[in-house]
Amino acid sequence: MMRPWIFGIGLALIGTTALAEALEVRSGDHASFSRLTLPLSNGTSWNAVRDGNRIRITIVGHADGFETASVFQRMQRTRVTDIETSDDTVTVSLACPCEAATLVSGGLLVIDVGDRDTALAGQPLGPAEPEAAVMQVRTPLTQPKAQTVLPWIGSGRSFPLPAQSASEPVAEKPIPDTPEDRTALLREISSSLASEVAAAASNGLLDVDVSAPLPRDADEPPSPTVVTATPPELTAADHGIGAHLRITDSMDRPSGNRRASGQDPICNGGDAYSVETFAGEGSFGAQISQRRDTLFNARDQLNHDAAIALAKTYIYFGFGAEALSVLRLDASIPPENAGLVALATILERGRLDVPNPLGNLSNCDGDVALWAVLGFKEIPTETQINTPAALRALNRLPSHLRQFLAPELSTRLLAYGDSGGAAAALRSVERLPEGLTPTGDLAKAALAMHNGAPAKNMLDTVINSNSERSPEALLKLVNATLAADRPLTYETATLVEAYAQELRGTEIGNQLRKTQVLAFSQSASFDEAFAKLETLLPALSLDEARSMREAVLVRLTDHADDFTFLDHIFAQDFDSFSDITTAGKIRLGERLMDLGFAAQVQRLMATVPDRPRRADRQLLSARAAIGLQQPFQALADLVEIEGPQAALLRAQATEMTGSYAEASALFEGMQANEEALRTALLSENWQDLISADAPAFGAATRVAAGQTSPAAAQDAGPLGLADAALTESAAARAALDTLLNDPILLISGGIDTE
Repeated sequence: MMRPWIFGIGLALIGTTALAEALEVRSGDHASFSRLTLPLSNGTSWNAVRDGNRIRITIVGHADGFETASVFQRMQRTRVTDIETSDDTVTVSLACPCEAATLVSGGLLVIDVGDRDTALAGQPLGPAEPEAAVMQVRTPLTQPKAQTVLPWIGSGRSFPLPAQSASEPVAEKPIPDTPEDRTALLREISSSLASEVAAAASNGLLDVDVSAPLPRDADEPPSPTVVTATPPELTAADHGIGAHLRITDSMDRPSGNRRASGQDPICNGGDAYSVETFAGEGSFGAQISQRRDTLFNARDQLNHDAAIALAKTYIYFGFGAEALSVLRLDASIPPENAGLVALATILERGRLDVPNPLGNLSNCDGDVALWAVLGFKEIPTETQINTPAALRALNRLPSHLRQFLAPELSTRLLAYGDSGGAAAALRSVERLPEGLTPTGDLAKAALAMHNGAPAKNMLDTVINSNSERSPEALLKLVNATLAADRPLTYETATLVEAYAQELRGTEIGNQLRKTQVLAFSQSASFDEAFAKLETLLPALSLDEARSMREAVLVRLTDHADDFTFLDHIFAQDFDSFSDITTAGKIRLGERLMDLGFAAQVQRLMATVPDRPRRADRQLLSARAAIGLQQPFQALADLVEIEGPQAALLRAQATEMTGSYAEASALFEGMQANEEALRTALLSENWQDLISADAPAFGAATRVAAGQTSPAAAQDAGPLGLADAALTESAAARAALDTLLNDPILLISGGIDTE
């Protein structure tokens, strides 16, 4: 009867002597900081000094060096580039002007090196001071053995205790004789342990363990008995699923959401997630009947073991809701069987609540990796998952569960970016005699679309199956068609409308209501598209309404015939076009300008800011100004705009101002020779601008210059002069006839010379 309190007294009083050996430096990388730890014995003094990009940590009284061989196996050199050691000093070289801080927690000296502006726990390390302060570690409890136990080693002890320095004498305390003294001592031990647990939890060394209780090896020494007195700060603790704590290591994030990996002890769950072992031989009815017969005894008292066995049988056959109902027959069952609750919830709801309580087990080697992945609705990108372990667990499941879960696993892996794992998950059910279900076909189509392969036939198969996944397949088909801007049949659009009506009020029904508007517009059924849009607008947010309206207008602009386009555009409130994006306004304005509606284009472009100057906006504004006979406005719009189209518009605007000579030069610079000649002819000094050798207009130049016939002799007399005048007149008529018949003037026919 005396053994328990003797053990408690020994835990409190027995001192330990630190072994004379090198201290091992441990490391870990986090998203925004890296962590180094050193074990410290009780009463050990230390100091830390920073000098630029070097941190020097000295352990006072230590002379046996440090072990750093494994530091960079768990930490990259992005923040810490090198570690140098001497008998009592560790020098850390930094790769950047990083933040740095130190703290002591649970017998460990922690050195954190973080990115700039990262908030670190502990005392920040500034520049070196003339006399560095010497810190001393004082802990309320000593360790029963000399070896310091680090959190990530996986020791059976619940709370690692620091070793006592060899130089510090062990205080001898008399063993209490009276019951009052023993009670006081046990109360002191309990209070000390509770304080240590609270401190460790506050520093992120402990977090909630939702996994099954860890099995203990046969040769592992028993853990110290913890007195069950509850300190004031822990009275609100939940004694359900959150009552279990585990020690975490330096690889954990500051939030304590540990990601287990490989052979980590927290991955060991025995057969807790091996669903293939949950039921025996026999039909569903026979096994359920057998389990239910033993659920209650003759006094109507619940048999917990029978309830758990019945829940497992339901889970084996895929009945999640029924399994949850059985587990909730007694309030004490769910906290003790959190794994079964998680399995049943996934089968019933398709995922677990956020945050996923199994999420930190997704990188384990056992069957739990599969259920941890399925517990996510979408796997966070920073989460590490063990895809081979999940696939092995999937292949061990009975075929009816595999057909149900393989497409779900494939969908999650594909969204995570693991297309190879997604394909492997589907192959595990493709080889079954039953083949793929509609859900499997849908997942296969998604994989094909991801890989750039045609998926229309697969989606059509799911749609035509008239299953519960048909609406989702229809959504994927329509969205893929919209993304590729391919034509969509009117029948497909009406099918979307039918599903939207059937599934109204559901999440997928709301998606179908939005998609039907775009589907009708893509099928060129713009009357239906605008009618559905007006009905849907009150249920949309402002951003959604603007985006959807613009999508319909863009499709109207790109695909509608001229009459349909103008009919729907002028039925809209023109002021409402100010809400669409600049790119949408440009596309709409170009179509209107091509149809000759310059005033509407100018009004539309007035809603687009002219700073910064967009070339497409300025060019369209200039076109509208020219169409409205506003050449100076067009020239103003073209300031700072270069390019062939801008040069052509600038020449046209210049011609409209009456500066024909300048316009002719601009056209000539663009190699628009016909326009240059035509504009030059309109100038007052056109004879100087048009060469006598120029086609068509050259003849007119020669006539104007009197070069059509040689000069008549002065002594030819009246008849000679008359004959010369007739010859010159005939030449002028021929030149004018050639000019008027030239295609450059676009005048058919000439002067009848008969």
